[in-house]
Amino acid sequence: MLVPPALAKERDPNVGIDISRHGESLAIFKIASSEGDNAIIHMWVMKEYGVTESWTELFTIRVEGYPRNFVKPYFFKPFGLRSGEIVLDVVGRGLLSVNPKSNQVKQIGLDGVDCYNFVDSFVESLVLLGQANAISY
Repeated sequence: MLVPPALAKERDPNVGIDISRHGESLAIFKIASSEGDNAIIHMWVMKEYGVTESWTELFTIRVEGYPRNFVKPYFFKPFGLRSGEIVLDVVGRGLLSVNPKSNQVKQIGLDGVDCYNFVDSFVESLVLLGQANAISY
């Protein structure tokens, strides 16, 4: 499967790429650092599965005070946040909620949990990522 054109030529070893989902669509996050070691997160969504031209950049957010290698994005519904917010797992610092429209960042916690070792989301999928036009039944 081809990635968004803006990522196709990305060769910077300091840039992280994560695959996730947005609703029923495939999503790709590019996580880079800006001056001052702030994370910059770009998000693209494939509007029509298997159609490279359907990649659309939804937003770019800047997360002040958190370097790229400390930030991992997650998405809305698995964590019960309002639609549109992103959950960031910041290594050694907890969870953040980011509103991509306002770029507002909030520290969030898990009730009754002082610390955690791992957070991830699960999406059941039969998508074959190594084949552009694959269909699985």
